[in-house]
Amino acid sequence: MTMLRSIAPGDAAVIAAMHAASWRSAYRGILRDDFLDGALESVHRDLWAQRLAARPAVGYGFVALVDESPVGFAFAFDAVDPRWGTQLDNLHVLPHGRGKGLGRALLSCVCEVAQRRAPGSGIFLWVYERNTLARAFYERLGARAVERKSGEAPGGGVVPKWRYAWSDAGHVVANVTKGASPCE
Repeated sequence: MTMLRSIAPGDAAVIAAMHAASWRSAYRGILRDDFLDGALESVHRDLWAQRLAARPAVGYGFVALVDESPVGFAFAFDAVDPRWGTQLDNLHVLPHGRGKGLGRALLSCVCEVAQRRAPGSGIFLWVYERNTLARAFYERLGARAVERKSGEAPGGGVVPKWRYAWSDAGHVVANVTKGASPCE
């Protein structure tokens, strides 16, 4: 059984573990191997403990569970950019959970909240240029690549990335769900 629920402050360790596992899978060959093989989970645990302790002022998110086991999550920051709107900072589904519609469901939940909090505003995210699977996923869901830039990568080095954007979070919900909301 699949369920999506809001992220809670007590989820920091579980989110950190999924975050690290997802990065190790999706970013191999994009970020440095020594960084991905290092203390990534510990770094993410500190990040998530801080983020979730400050919630809801800092942001909001959802966890995807399959048979009560966490397999993915999404997290966003409200209307951080006057032009692009809400930033989807994280959308990760573990390899064994991919292809089941969980990424779409998580994105839909984030967009539902974004639409309620800032009606008519957009939603955007940054995607590493070499993360072709993620780029194709967002493009299939109607996102447009609107800006390219290079920046310092976690763990060192410089990597190019693209800003993907939707002009209206409400349109994303309508196009992604095509039915009842998966959100709690």
